[in-house]
Amino acid sequence: MLKNYIKIAIRNIRRNKIYSMISVFGLAIGITGASLLYLYVNDELSYDRFHEKSDYIYRIVEISDNADQGIRYFGQTAPVLGATLKETYPEIQDMVRVYRPVGHIDMLWKGERIHERNYLLADPGFFRMFDFKFLMGDEENALAEPNSVIITKRIADQLFGDENPIGKDLPLNNITPVTVTGVVKNVPDNSHLQFDYVISRENTAINWDQYLNDWSEYGAYTYLLLDPSTNVQQFKDKLDTFIQNKQEENSDARNFYLQSLSDIYFNSADIEFGIEQSHGNLFYITIFSAIAVFLLLIAGINYMNLATALSARRGREIGIRKAAGAEKKQLVLQFLSESVVIALLACLISYFLIELSLPFFNELTGKEFLLNGDTAGTILALLLAIGLSLGILSGSYPAFYLALIRPIRVLKSKTELKGGNLVLRKVLVVTQFALSVVLIIGTLGIYKQMNYIQSADLGYDSEHMLVVDINHGNVRSRFKAMKQELERIPGVVLAATSSRVPGEQRSIEQVYSRSIESSSQDSVQAYFMSFDEDMVNQYDLEFVEGSNFTGNKGVDSLTVLINEAAAEALNMDEPVGNYLDLSGADDPIKIAGVLDDFHFQSMHHEIAPLIIGYWANPIRVIDYFSIKLAGNNMQATIESIKEVHEQFDPETAMEYRFLDQQIDQKYRAEIRAGQMFGIGGGVTIFIACMGLFGLAMLTTETRIREIGIRKVLGATVSDILRLLTKDFVKLVFIAFLIAIPVGWAVMNSWLNNFAYRTELGFGVFVAAGVTALLLSVLTISWQAVRAAFTNPVESLRSE
Repeated sequence: MLKNYIKIAIRNIRRNKIYSMISVFGLAIGITGASLLYLYVNDELSYDRFHEKSDYIYRIVEISDNADQGIRYFGQTAPVLGATLKETYPEIQDMVRVYRPVGHIDMLWKGERIHERNYLLADPGFFRMFDFKFLMGDEENALAEPNSVIITKRIADQLFGDENPIGKDLPLNNITPVTVTGVVKNVPDNSHLQFDYVISRENTAINWDQYLNDWSEYGAYTYLLLDPSTNVQQFKDKLDTFIQNKQEENSDARNFYLQSLSDIYFNSADIEFGIEQSHGNLFYITIFSAIAVFLLLIAGINYMNLATALSARRGREIGIRKAAGAEKKQLVLQFLSESVVIALLACLISYFLIELSLPFFNELTGKEFLLNGDTAGTILALLLAIGLSLGILSGSYPAFYLALIRPIRVLKSKTELKGGNLVLRKVLVVTQFALSVVLIIGTLGIYKQMNYIQSADLGYDSEHMLVVDINHGNVRSRFKAMKQELERIPGVVLAATSSRVPGEQRSIEQVYSRSIESSSQDSVQAYFMSFDEDMVNQYDLEFVEGSNFTGNKGVDSLTVLINEAAAEALNMDEPVGNYLDLSGADDPIKIAGVLDDFHFQSMHHEIAPLIIGYWANPIRVIDYFSIKLAGNNMQATIESIKEVHEQFDPETAMEYRFLDQQIDQKYRAEIRAGQMFGIGGGVTIFIACMGLFGLAMLTTETRIREIGIRKVLGATVSDILRLLTKDFVKLVFIAFLIAIPVGWAVMNSWLNNFAYRTELGFGVFVAAGVTALLLSVLTISWQAVRAAFTNPVESLRSE
């Protein structure tokens, strides 16, 4: 029986080639887009889930809460905290501390200078708690010995090639020589812990004894593995009592809470000094999931529309089958089998479309999805599940509708069946275009916000600005001499030094300050940077009042510059000449000048209070050179800069980046979201137009005699065009009206992520509506024009 159903299904697909192609390719495109988005969403949601014990691993997050500073959260803890908890509570099966020291490790390897920032120090139990797959070495005891190191396959290939690295020494200059005791697979992208080296914490070059037992210390990322039978809420209640008792014993003990491992990626944006290098956004996950559903929904709607619209052609077939004794159940199975065959054909095409699309999709998302022997089975299973589900769901209404047709009605007449069938088709067309318009609104809204950001006045000059890292103490002690050498290079306009730069990609030091004249005022939390006397001019920062650093170390080391936001937060009407009590500084600090506010962070954040100290301040040392390039022969200029860097820092390779590119990285997620919105909107409206094209063909066919009669009676081509397009245009307009509030709500929610944002404006909605309307009219018009120019004699002869 099933074999016969499939044969009849294939026969009907061949008989209605154009409509079948529209259905198959519409479904294929929808399934491809949805599958790719599923890969992305699933990868985001799978962060840290590959660890076998992920459900029982928690990170300790410390809390700072006082009247002056407010509530702050820190990913780092006192190292003694984890050890004390492990000794106190049997619910804790294991405890691991991880450290990411500031800076990088260097070594001279086979004549090549190598420096790496992507390294960790860890307790011996690191690889027992976390499941990073070992390729070589003893997983249980990999970090048991002091001065041992585990490296990734990438580093093993880079350093040793085909040679076995186990037992080989790595001459790390700024830690100590270490021995390779294991090689692991490259760390998956969906891990918040990223590394190329994991070095045993028990390192002879560092004195750990006092550090590990001092409650005032800081810097450990502490993870606890709980017994699976533990009632987590009851355990957390115990910890509340623990910290209260500990704080009574030791005032340095800080409050904390437990954060589940799977929660780190999406819910750590407000945690300072976290070890994770990126954060997820659940808003985008929701949106991309919705787009995937939209694609499947629109593709399924196409099939339902065309299948029900074709009911007139199938009417006599159904009537004859029923008159011959076919039962409703048999007819339903017949039509469902046709739907499933079409969906499975679409899945087959989709597999090849996915293979073609993956390189582009990887570039778009920054992921590394592959279609190979390991993943092909998963992709095929996903496609099969989507295909069967979509085939059954989208085919259900046409199947049950056609099965309910009364034989006597269709055997007497060939006219298209109306009523609920026609109403449903209109609803489905409106739904398709409403979803498409929402995505177009999203695309235009994101583009407008990104254009606003890129054209906004950031308050400083970033053009042709090269930022070079200072990685060695020798450079810090001789930076003035290096500046002079840099400025002698043709193509270098000016060089300056600072601890951080505007548009900074790394964390910025925070301090607490209070006006000495207003001792009753609460402390103001502010960001802190250190500049030399040339940084203000280097970035074209504007003074509201006061003056720049003088270049006199003795004077300038006791002065600061502040921005307008800091002056306002400190409640100072005339700040220049006043003194600040600054955390980290023993002496009062004089305000020398007030700078106009500039966006030293991304535009996601309001401009916060900023205090700028001289390079010789007691709080933060310099970390960067900012080098203004002339803009011509830039590569040659950079090579000359590298030569100067080699003179002052022969141990490390030069790290550099252009500031404009660094600033753009802050909006990478939004740019990707805009691109994905745009592609999603384009694909959805393309699928919708494919369905509209099919419906227009069917409408034209069913009204061909009417068109012929109207032409004989004097109707013009424009009259025929208006006749055939007006109903569809009405539906698209209704879809536009429905999409406006939905699109506004989605985009307004997204724009709330920015402290500085554009307004959507009526133009975005008009543009989205006009785009959908024009595309739909163009789609319909081809069929309408063809019908309008058909000879009425031929029209009247048609059956």
